Amino acid sequence: MRERSLALTVVAGVVSLVLIAGAPAANAQQPTCIGAATLDRASGCVDRLTSVYPSVANPRNEYLPPCRPIRAAPTAHSCVVGASASRARLQFALIGDSHTEAWAGVLGELGRERAWRGTIFSGHGCWMSEAVYELPAIPGDSCIPPYRETMRWLRRHPEIDVVFVTHEVARGLAGPAATIEARKILGFQQTFRRYPRNVRRVFVIKDTPKVRQAQFDCLARAVLTAAAPAGPQCAVPRRVALALPDPAVAAAFGLRSPRYQVLDMNDLMCSPSDCYPALGGVLVNRDTAGHLTDTFARTMRTQLLRRVEPLLGALASTHQADDARAVSYTSCALSDSDADPTGEQPTYNLTVKRSGVSCATAKQVVDAFHRCRSASASSCTKTLLDRWRCTGKKESSTSLLFYGTLNCKDGERRVRSSYQQNR
Repeated sequence: MRERSLALTVVAGVVSLVLIAGAPAANAQQPTCIGAATLDRASGCVDRLTSVYPSVANPRNEYLPPCRPIRAAPTAHSCVVGASASRARLQFALIGDSHTEAWAGVLGELGRERAWRGTIFSGHGCWMSEAVYELPAIPGDSCIPPYRETMRWLRRHPEIDVVFVTHEVARGLAGPAATIEARKILGFQQTFRRYPRNVRRVFVIKDTPKVRQAQFDCLARAVLTAAAPAGPQCAVPRRVALALPDPAVAAAFGLRSPRYQVLDMNDLMCSPSDCYPALGGVLVNRDTAGHLTDTFARTMRTQLLRRVEPLLGALASTHQADDARAVSYTSCALSDSDADPTGEQPTYNLTVKRSGVSCATAKQVVDAFHRCRSASASSCTKTLLDRWRCTGKKESSTSLLFYGTLNCKDGERRVRSSYQQNR
């Protein structure tokens, strides 16, 4: 009877296992490692796979998770992953250069599962920090607009609770070489301090190991022989793969605040002495610039959740408690023009209630909601009047009309309203 081993495939975006012939049989008492589980002591698995996915010859040909664009022609590549806005218990931004791409995939998967919603800002080839102003003229000139745009977006979206940051470390600055590292760190610290106060946690994801072309050539040979797992045969010394310091990590440590946390996932790619170009049948790097394959990043899902959720969980539960707790509202008197606003769809405000805000402001918020709803022909779940976040809901309807409610928040300030909409 011919012995069989497990190979990794991706079908419709789901990692699955397929039996193939030609390698030693798996020990039934110990599971076979897939990707990051290989170096996770808690997994209890064994690295047996001799094949590698994605293909070493074409590592970019792999499944990429959906990332919904949020603007037609952005200067920063931007899109949304995870839960819908109406379902989200927590909202985050992922900011950085092209190294954000793989993290967008795994964070998007976790978002759909845990009701997190993420907006991705990727300035390809650009640092998203104040150090961008000290980059050489090229690419500096093209990197400044994405950075400014991203910072403006953060200021306009108070619903963002968490920011994840990651960048390639191998990028120089203009000016004296002796001060480059210190200026990199200072640039990130200045940016982190500029994040709005509603951003209660900043996670800096440490940059990942780099491998050389020699490792890819070695992998190709090892896969052909299929004598043993390919990755450990083609290791690169850790001191080489992680030779450069990460200024964003140093900046986070230097700020000495629990707001700033460092996520170092490199223990799932490297042992204390070596880093591996493939683990558990999965290619770790897709090029020599340190970009992870999306497939390997998704195998870190369990470990990433284990490290992040203890801190994120408190923020998400705060949202639930805030939504559930009793808030004392005061009703606003409505004039004829308040009840039947001109220039809108045939809408009649039935009630307007407020908490922590004046009736005049509450009426402005309600009016902005209806104007937005009229223009978009939707429930208009978006940020209004700079920082107000409003969500509308249709409560009941007949063939002639429907009744709706809206809830708006800006920090501790609240506005509620009920209305009638004629068809």
